[in-house]
Amino acid sequence: MRIKKTYNIWFRYLSNFTIVIIFAIVFRFQTVYYYLFPLVIYSQVTLIYLLSKMKLYISLILLTVFMFLTLSQFPKDLYRKSADSFPVMLEQARKASSQLDLPRNNFNIIILREQGGILGYEYRYLMRVLGYRADDEFSYQLSKYLLSISEKGEINWQRENSWELDQFGKKTLLKKHSEGKSIWYLFKKNEIN
Repeated sequence: MRIKKTYNIWFRYLSNFTIVIIFAIVFRFQTVYYYLFPLVIYSQVTLIYLLSKMKLYISLILLTVFMFLTLSQFPKDLYRKSADSFPVMLEQARKASSQLDLPRNNFNIIILREQGGILGYEYRYLMRVLGYRADDEFSYQLSKYLLSISEKGEINWQRENSWELDQFGKKTLLKKHSEGKSIWYLFKKNEIN
């Protein structure tokens, strides 16, 4: 009975570890790494439980090491103050949209930043406040224009890769505008002959 119980626990841990690996591989381009935190913590707790069957001091040492590693890898910059306040971002959006001659509708938005968050809900909101109507985040293939906002600085837009860009399709750069710390690009979808 004891052997079966131990086998059961190890089987759970290995299947859990396999799920973490599969999730990381399948969604590597669609998720930000901290989405895996719940799975990683669950794996750590399961491993500690398994090892606690051996010796108490070993499990305490492992718990301390895992806690330190987890907390040291947690993305602290997500909770820092925003670089710009709402009025500043609204004014930047107003200037950029007028400089780019952004159409009032039939466009979509993508944000390029170091920490992910490619859909840019804050910019969608700003565009709505300014009277623009961006298409929803599932309609990239239907949009005629793409507003790409780079918070990473100057980019090689032909080399950028994401599901959203693939869905939008081939594009031509119409205009580029630098506003604040961001560079705004307006693309038009290439028509299929």
